[in-house]
Order: sequence, then structure tokens, then C-alpha cells
Amino acid sequence: MGPGYSARTGWLASWSVLRRISEDPDILFNAFAGGIGAFIVGTLLSLSFATGHEQTATYIFFGAILSGLYFPVYRAEYIFGYVLGMTFVFGAVLPGIFGLIAAALSATFHLLIRSAFVWTLRQIRD
Repeated sequence: MGPGYSARTGWLASWSVLRRISEDPDILFNAFAGGIGAFIVGTLLSLSFATGHEQTATYIFFGAILSGLYFPVYRAEYIFGYVLGMTFVFGAVLPGIFGLIAAALSATFHLLIRSAFVWTLRQIRD
């Protein structure tokens, strides 16, 4: 991951949104809101760490991880916003690694565990 990492992540986020926009026209607003939200979380995390409030940074980080159980933070726009918000303090590599860890946990929950739970509930109802 070099200096163009944020640019490549931005391109991936825009490509992902444009690919999904044909399925749902509201995707653009949702993707923009998700990217801005992730940018705010990344910025708050960076600022709290840079100003010496490590405990607050820890709470924000684990709150972001837990929010992945509700929000689909495995999508590229979330990772882009998070990395962009943290780049001015940490560069792009470290936020990229932590963003991918949060994305992997969120994808595991949303695509595997939650899907299996919904399938099981449907089988019980039928």
C-alpha cells in the first residue's frame, strides 16, 4: 500500500456504488451517508488519539467494530470514509488494515451468521 492507496480505495468505492445503483436508486444517498459517517468516525478516532485521549479512541474504535453488526461496514464506501478520516494522523496503511479487519468481521456477520439465522427462522416457521 503506497501513496495511491486512498485514491484506489475511492475508485473502488465509486465503482461499487455505481454497480449497485441499478438495483436500488436510493443507494447513492445511503452510500454517501455511510461514507460520511465512516469519515466522521475515522476523524474522531484520529483526533482523540492525537490529542492524547487514548481511552476515548479505544471506545470509538470498539464502537465502530460493534456498529458493523448493524451497518454493512464491509462495503467499500465505509472503508474509504474511514481511511480518509484517519489518513492525516496515521497515513493510509494502518487505517486500511484496521478498516479491513472491521470489514471482515462485518461481512462475516452480515453474509454468513445473519443469513444462516434468517434461513433457520424461515425453516422453523414453515
